[in-house]
Amino acid sequence: MSHTSQKNSRDSVFTNRKIVGHEDLNPNGTLFGGKIMAWIDEVAFMSARRYSGVPFVVTVHVDSISFLMPLFLGDHVILTSQVNYTGRTSMEIEVRVEREDPYTGNRTQATSAYLTFVALDENRKPTPVPSLLLESLDDEHRHREAHLRSKVRERMRRHLKNRKQRALSPPRANATLPDPAPIYILSKHLKRIGARELSASVDEHVLKVERTLRKRVRVVLGIDPHAEIAG
Repeated sequence: MSHTSQKNSRDSVFTNRKIVGHEDLNPNGTLFGGKIMAWIDEVAFMSARRYSGVPFVVTVHVDSISFLMPLFLGDHVILTSQVNYTGRTSMEIEVRVEREDPYTGNRTQATSAYLTFVALDENRKPTPVPSLLLESLDDEHRHREAHLRSKVRERMRRHLKNRKQRALSPPRANATLPDPAPIYILSKHLKRIGARELSASVDEHVLKVERTLRKRVRVVLGIDPHAEIAG
């Protein structure tokens, strides 16, 4: 498939319905988080395969899954997925999970998540996917948010790769902890990619990512994430 081809986000939309059964409940009487994550991966897989047009797609990253409200026995669950952003061979897919009132049809958002899939050819090698055609302001908004998340993920991957290489390197005399990549000091990075032009909801997402990364740095590196890091 040529990467010069284009599809819009509507070409990727997939909706699935579930009902919470006894076998889906944890000891608290609510839906298992792992169960809903499996449903999310399933519907995202369907969107990825529909959009890419290839039979083989694999999950490579799950990002920003948020549990906003519990789901109980008998609840109707609506999962809707669509592509927000594409790379050369990858697709970021947003999944929205809603509780639907079985009597009124009213829906309330229960969970949201972002997943990255890669398309594979018949030899199970990464293969290009169609580029995403942005047709509305909402499409552009989702695309900008997804682009930001992709930048954060890339910086995190580089940081973890460098950290692994440092761990495998022989220790030096009088060595001190190297400056980590400033993955959680996002303000400088965001300025370079024009984040000031993003909407208020994107700014809110950035703050959430920053808080998460600060905690991750504190746990993984054992340093104060509020200290200013050179780089």
